[in-house]
Amino acid sequence: MIMHEKLRQYFKNRTIIDMPPLEKVTRVVNYQPDFLARLSNKIAASYLGLAPSILGRIKSKL
Repeated sequence: MIMHEKLRQYFKNRTIIDMPPLEKVTRVVNYQPDFLARLSNKIAASYLGLAPSILGRIKSKL
């Protein structure tokens, strides 16, 4: 999956672990806008290191 590799490279070069959840999601939306639309909350949350419920709450605010 090309999108998966792009995101992995993007986050590898940054300190994503230390970012607050909202910033993680915002960066993904800015870098790969269709990422959250193409994947389930469970899968997307696992890439971001978040719980699916937290990702769902953040997505509802965006």
